[in-house]
Amino acid sequence: VFSSAEELEAHLPAIRGEGRPAVDLRGVLVSASLAGLSIPKLNFARLDLRGCDFTDADLRGCDFSGSDLEGAVFDGAALSGCLFDGAALDSTSWAGAYGERRNFSSLSMMNAVMAEADFPGSNFRLADLRGADFSGAVLGRSFSGADVSGASFSRNDLEGADFSGARMASVSFSECGLAGAVFSKGDLSGASFSSCDLSESALSDARILKGRFEGCDLTRADFRRSLLDFAAFDGGTAKRARFDECGADSIEMGGLDLRGAVLKGCFLRRAGFFEAKLAGADLSGSDLLEAVLGSSDLRGANLSGASLFRSDLYRARMDDSTMLKGADLGETCLSESDEAAGGR
Repeated sequence: VFSSAEELEAHLPAIRGEGRPAVDLRGVLVSASLAGLSIPKLNFARLDLRGCDFTDADLRGCDFSGSDLEGAVFDGAALSGCLFDGAALDSTSWAGAYGERRNFSSLSMMNAVMAEADFPGSNFRLADLRGADFSGAVLGRSFSGADVSGASFSRNDLEGADFSGARMASVSFSECGLAGAVFSKGDLSGASFSSCDLSESALSDARILKGRFEGCDLTRADFRRSLLDFAAFDGGTAKRARFDECGADSIEMGGLDLRGAVLKGCFLRRAGFFEAKLAGADLSGSDLLEAVLGSSDLRGANLSGASLFRSDLYRARMDDSTMLKGADLGETCLSESDEAAGGR
């Protein structure tokens, strides 16, 4: 049992197996408990430290390179200057830990818990973060190429963060600041965004199949050329957002504020725009077969060349500024009598 930092340091040469195989520390350090110890600048590299407890320890400048730390606990630990290059960090816990500019690039951290951790400037590029919990954590902005599938972000400030090319299936963002964040070319299938600021974010060329955006600010967001089939936008605003050339079969945008948005050249068959605010929006050349635009505001909207075949425009607000030149209105429902007759 190691009762002090000095005793642990004195035994490290033997523990590290100098001149012989390294000792398996499972149970040894756990029973000794390193919780609360001040052990800065120690060399823990290439050790088996699975399940070890470093709660509230001062680990500044320690080297954990190449170590197996699966299930280890770093809650509340001081980690400034620590090295984790090549370490295995699956199922680790970092709640309330702190250390600036931690490099977790390319590491495996599946199901890690980083709730309330303070890691400003941290780097998670290419890391495996599947199922990780980042609730309330202070984080860096680099997640490009990472796998955050099933991960949870809540109350995080990630303004300008780079998630480009990341795998983000079923990831969850709640009450996060994501203004200007980059998700381009990522896979966000089944992703969920709730009450997030995504203004001026880049979501172009991404897969967002069955994605959900609830109460989000998407002002000037860029979704160009993305796949949004069966995605749902519930409340919030997407004023002046760009959806050019998107594939969005059965997308649901009912009630969404899309004033001045660009949706030209889109595949919007069976899309739901009931009561959507589309004043000044550009839907020219889009395929809106069987789309529901009932009770929407289409004043000043550009529907030139669009296919509205069998679409529902009942009680939609249109005026002389609504552009319909070259639009296909075959069997379109424009009135109550049309609705009763199944379109005309």
